[in-house]
Amino acid sequence: PNLRVEWELNGQVLNTGSRIKTSLDFGLVKLDIDSIRSSDVGIYTCKAVNLNGEATSTTSIKVQDERAAGQDGAKEIGPPKFVTQVASKVEISEGQSAHFEARLTPTEDPNLKVEWFKNGEPLPSGHRFRTFHDFGIVILDVLYCYAEDSATYECRASNKLGSDSTKGTVSCSEKSGLILTPQVPGEMREQTLQQIEQLESHKMKASMEGSSVSS
Repeated sequence: PNLRVEWELNGQVLNTGSRIKTSLDFGLVKLDIDSIRSSDVGIYTCKAVNLNGEATSTTSIKVQDERAAGQDGAKEIGPPKFVTQVASKVEISEGQSAHFEARLTPTEDPNLKVEWFKNGEPLPSGHRFRTFHDFGIVILDVLYCYAEDSATYECRASNKLGSDSTKGTVSCSEKSGLILTPQVPGEMREQTLQQIEQLESHKMKASMEGSSVSS
């Protein structure tokens, strides 16, 4: 009952109506767009939020326009350049998600390569790390963060003419709760023996008191 699903188009709340409809049913989220138009082009983000955290999924829609395609093809392709930077620092608690987003040029370059790194190492692929690159927008979502996800995340873009990068850090704090101190078998055995000795001592004391009362 606490689950909330939100849709965004290019970072803005998606306006729904008779042509654009969203639904949530039995855990399935849907977005239906009838009679698609050029104004529907962009980055669509679905965000699900509840008391334990949030999850996001991103996709894009392109509408083929021959005139626009001809104009794009005439544009010169230069070295990669991040027009905007990712957030320099994201502070969250365990269970929440970290979101990085930046804009990059050129937007139409088949040779452009976009890579993500964690503390200088290639970002491991997995269901919690979701990346996106389209329309000159790069996105990294780290879902259900743990304390070990605290790190510096860097996005590098390169093509035949050069390269550029942008980076930010994630600081994920552990949720307060019961702290359990691990015990080795020797410690556990020693504590168990102490408890047995205490129980035996109580039994002997109770037996002696009972004998005194009887006499």
